[in-house]
Amino acid sequence: MTALAPTRPASSALTARRLGTLAAIVVGPIFLAVTMVITLLELDYMHGLGWSFTGDDDVPWPSGLALGSYGPVQIVNFALAGLLLFAFVRVFRPELGRRRSGHIAGGLMTAFAVAFAALAFPTDHATVASGTPDTWHGWLHVAAFVAFNLMGLAAPIAVAIGLRRNERWRRVPALSLGVAALSVAFFFLPLGDPGFVAHLVVLFGWFAALALRFRRVSDRSFAAHQL
Repeated sequence: MTALAPTRPASSALTARRLGTLAAIVVGPIFLAVTMVITLLELDYMHGLGWSFTGDDDVPWPSGLALGSYGPVQIVNFALAGLLLFAFVRVFRPELGRRRSGHIAGGLMTAFAVAFAALAFPTDHATVASGTPDTWHGWLHVAAFVAFNLMGLAAPIAVAIGLRRNERWRRVPALSLGVAALSVAFFFLPLGDPGFVAHLVVLFGWFAALALRFRRVSDRSFAAHQL
């Protein structure tokens, strides 16, 4: 019995890390799939607002989906995605180390997850009509969107700096800097909604890549402790 006692906390920690890893892997497919389904279900409504996926319009998407008949589903979709991202960040943060750069990277990743969850505050019809909210939740949505874009640029850069001296995470700093560069490109290039989808795919893909690498690192560490 005494031999098993030290392994139980380690096994529990490994389970928590695996669940956090799974959260980061599934969050992108879940969010994008639900958004696609709601878009198809609300296509006539969105077209009525003047939206077109490849058109040059100012109708916010996928935020505008929260105003339609299936709006509550999209609200939950935003909140769930933020919670899943947060679940991963919570178990991943120790990998960033105790240096100031690691703390900053962990804080920015947390802020990204919180900003994504805060997008659950729905936009409003004034934003669709004029671009300026007239409700408290509309303003919160705009603030969350700004934070999402800023953190989508800052977090990958901070993670690249935080992991640059960690031999277990070779190539990840370069990958993270590449994600940051794409974030800048998507922000400045007039790509519309297709560009925003590509931006989401890149960010979700980055989290999934971190999660897959983290799973290998965690499994190796656990196996080493069993020897």
